Amino acid sequence: QSQDCSGGITICDDSTFGGNADSYGDVQELTYQNNDCLSVENQSQWFFFSPTTPGTIEFTIDPSNGIDYDFAIWGPYDYLTCPPTEDPLRCTYSALYEPTGLVIGAGDSSEPPSGDAWVEAITVSNDDIDKMYVMLIDNWTADNTAYNFTWNLTGVILNCSIQLPV
Repeated sequence: QSQDCSGGITICDDSTFGGNADSYGDVQELTYQNNDCLSVENQSQWFFFSPTTPGTIEFTIDPSNGIDYDFAIWGPYDYLTCPPTEDPLRCTYSALYEPTGLVIGAGDSSEPPSGDAWVEAITVSNDDIDKMYVMLIDNWTADNTAYNFTWNLTGVILNCSIQLPV
């Protein structure tokens, strides 16, 4: 079940996808060791991705009716452990009820409720090729509203044949 890290979904191409979780799953996996700007999971989904080329990762999470979605990304990892055991690489807990995501020029890697809902894009270096990332998307509003997730990958190709040890 994608609502727990151990049942996360592998994303292996830049197709737009939709999502909606109805709970935090069987286990509340955010703790003081790994939550950074997030506090707890509300209605959450876990995902994995692995770039095979260097470049820039940007994306938009766009709720279908303007509610509050938040996210965190951990990595890059040689080997994956679920749930992650340290603070995320990127995290936003913005209280704005509008789209959120990664964008070049955001200037921050993590933000509190007063943030603008956008954090800095991820630059994938040659050293990060074939490493794994973990992403949590969370509906803070917890109202079962769906979202659309749209990638903006520059130079990055995602790996469709990764084996995720969990």
